[in-house]
Amino acid sequence: MGCLYLHAGTPKTGTSSIQYFLGKNRKLLTEQGYCFPVMPHFDKIGQNRNAHFLIHRYFDENNERLLEKEEQMRARAMEKLLSRLEQYDNVVLSDESLWNHSYYFKDFWKNLSQRITEKGHTIKVIVYLRRQDTYLQSYWAQNVKSGAQKLSFADYLNKKPWKQIHANYLQALDLIASAVGEENIIVRPFESGQFLDSSLYADFLHCIGLSLTEEYHYSDQSKNDTVFGEYIQIKQILNENPKFAEKKGFMTDLIYAATLQHGEKPDYQRAAVFPEGPANFLKQFQQGNEEIARKYLHREDGILFYNMPSDNNTIDSYSAEELVHACGDIILELKNELDEVTEETKRANQSLKMTLRNAVFLSKQRIRRLLQRKKK
Repeated sequence: MGCLYLHAGTPKTGTSSIQYFLGKNRKLLTEQGYCFPVMPHFDKIGQNRNAHFLIHRYFDENNERLLEKEEQMRARAMEKLLSRLEQYDNVVLSDESLWNHSYYFKDFWKNLSQRITEKGHTIKVIVYLRRQDTYLQSYWAQNVKSGAQKLSFADYLNKKPWKQIHANYLQALDLIASAVGEENIIVRPFESGQFLDSSLYADFLHCIGLSLTEEYHYSDQSKNDTVFGEYIQIKQILNENPKFAEKKGFMTDLIYAATLQHGEKPDYQRAAVFPEGPANFLKQFQQGNEEIARKYLHREDGILFYNMPSDNNTIDSYSAEELVHACGDIILELKNELDEVTEETKRANQSLKMTLRNAVFLSKQRIRRLLQRKKK
């Protein structure tokens, strides 16, 4: 019987890179007895997020759930999944939305586990956990980049978002464990120093019983365009302007280009400052994190994350002068684009003029020949 490895996130833990890696190496995985199947595809959802069918929701024009359509789609997809589990020893599915969106479905994990195990298969859930303060910062920044988040980080924190994105990891893991069994949850801290061989790909492959070899194709480049630093704060401010929202975030590409020119690694700290400091913020999760380390990683010391912020880690937000300079970078990117368009337009006009001249010249020649023939 087959084993389903279900990679359930969490968000902002390199899931896109892992999915891209798995998709790029689908043939090699198949040769080793692992199936990374192509499952139902949905608009604006990457094809390599092949577990998305489990939590996808359909809505009509009145924003009402189309439950019957969902059930039909999931029934077909589940039959395909069970067929793959009959064919292969191991099947791998991945979608980071499982972590947050499974809560929209009553008894999601219990029902899924039952569907898999009643056919004699096993299910193992893989979860990567990011330190909660950086998880919130990155989650906020991602939504700012997409245009969905209009609140400043301070206002965002006031809404206690860690409840909505399930940053109380112990509670979420225990819920999954109650359905699939504690022994069938594979928990990995999302810290480069804790990855096997300092590689996320090697670490993930190890989770499913494989080793990273030279046969695999992969890239160290992130699959998500990153906007960070003062640029993400500028984007957040622009998101408040409905006129920019109407243009569907046309500034995003310019801001990303300016970010690339800056040449720094992603950093949200000064754009997303915890008023009491990240160390104090993390205290509310300390007990749960220690329990996770003991229960799911079998660490007697109860340490889940090795890279922790300092207690006196005070960070200043960006000054108005720094934001103005960053705006200047964005304006320069716009100027460069306009210059390129202007040059392309000039070249196109010159080519058009030359074409017209040639056409006029050829037309005149033909007219002369016709007149000469008539005279004869």
